[in-house]
Amino acid sequence: GKIDEPAQTLLQVLASEKIPLVLADENIERFEVEWTGNGVEPNVHPEHAVYIDDFCLRFESRLVSMISEAVRERNAKQLYPDHDPLLAEVIAHLNQCIASSMLFTGREDVLSNVRSRLMLNSPCVLYGRPGIGRSTVAARIAYCASERWSDEMVDGSVVVRFIGTTPQSTSKQEFLRSVCMQLKEIYRNDDLIVPKRSKGLCSAFRQCLYLASRDKPLLVVFDGVELLDSCGTGGNDRYEWLPNSLPDNVH
Repeated sequence: GKIDEPAQTLLQVLASEKIPLVLADENIERFEVEWTGNGVEPNVHPEHAVYIDDFCLRFESRLVSMISEAVRERNAKQLYPDHDPLLAEVIAHLNQCIASSMLFTGREDVLSNVRSRLMLNSPCVLYGRPGIGRSTVAARIAYCASERWSDEMVDGSVVVRFIGTTPQSTSKQEFLRSVCMQLKEIYRNDDLIVPKRSKGLCSAFRQCLYLASRDKPLLVVFDGVELLDSCGTGGNDRYEWLPNSLPDNVH
């Protein structure tokens, strides 16, 4: 029934000196409760029951507050991606891809033909008059590839751009830069430098394609590249940025 004085001294040092060094004051809750020989007895001492209730309420309130704040921060990044321009760009094109994919019906022969050509080490070009359905085919290819890789547990990545979906995607310079930055993020490569200005962007894009690997293949789908402006990426060829052949594991 006696108080262990040395233990109390160590406990006091822990509470008043050591814990405050590693915990912010707002994360420390302080309580006062009368000590008895048998410790805390809420069924015997009413003030102990009040202490337990107060402790539980404060703990629950603090935990709910921390979880809610974390959820708000996560949702802010998802719903208000303006804090991250690259994320905003990627989400806009993914939404367009999903919406266009849902409009696809039939034409399984076209999908099969495109899939077979995607296995070759060269870009596959879909062409036809406006309104024929190129965008929905492109979207469906990207959507199905993502699902198939997920089903097969392949850590593959699909990068999509539907030119004209956002103001940035109509500028060849901004288009190439955002794609390069996305590929850097996907493959976690901090060494590759993406130019902020037009000079070198074509070269940087080709270098980014080589980040793909057997364990992490890449599918790139660009719709409406003919709508890109031809200003400011160096060279006079409108499609000079598009390689004639692709690295292994890039489709």
